[in-house]
Amino acid sequence: MTYALKHFLVASCLLLMLVTGSVFAQPIPNPAITLRIVPSTPIAGDAVTLLIEFGDCAVPTPGTESVSITGNVVTFTHLVPFPVCGVPPPGPQIGYPIGTFAPGNYTLVYAPSGNIPGSAWATAQFGFSVGAAPVPAMSRAAGVWLLIAALALVALIRIGRAHKKAR
Repeated sequence: MTYALKHFLVASCLLLMLVTGSVFAQPIPNPAITLRIVPSTPIAGDAVTLLIEFGDCAVPTPGTESVSITGNVVTFTHLVPFPVCGVPPPGPQIGYPIGTFAPGNYTLVYAPSGNIPGSAWATAQFGFSVGAAPVPAMSRAAGVWLLIAALALVALIRIGRAHKKAR
C-alpha cells in the first residue's frame, strides 16, 4: 500500500466517523479538574475571579475568554484545544476575572469550546452567592461631631421657643 493511499484511507475514515458522529457522539469530559471563585464568599463590589485548575494536558488559548451575564447566570467560555498527549501531567491553574456582582445567588456555567468541528467539551456549572456589603461603621470623631450638632439644634429650637413666648 502506497504512502498516499494509506493517508487517503485514514483521512476518509476519520471524515466518515466525524460526519456520522460515531467518534464524538458524546461530549468530551470537561477539561477542568476544579472550578472555584475567589474570594470564596464575595460581597457586593468585590472583584470576582474564576479559578480553573486544568488537567489531561488541556491548556487554554490565551485571549479567547468571554463572560456573559443573563439574569443570575454567568457563562464563561474560552478555547481549550483538545489535548493529544500520553500520561497527563498536572495542568496549570489559571484565574480569570469575571466581574463584580450585586448581592444575590448566581449560577456559573463553564462552557469551553474545542478545536475539532463536531466535537464539544462537556459543560460544568456551580452556584455561588454574593453577600451585601457591610454598612461602614461611624468613626468616634464623626460621632462626637454628630452629637455636638444635635445638641446645638436642640438649643436653637429651645431658644426659638423661648423667644416666641417672650413676645
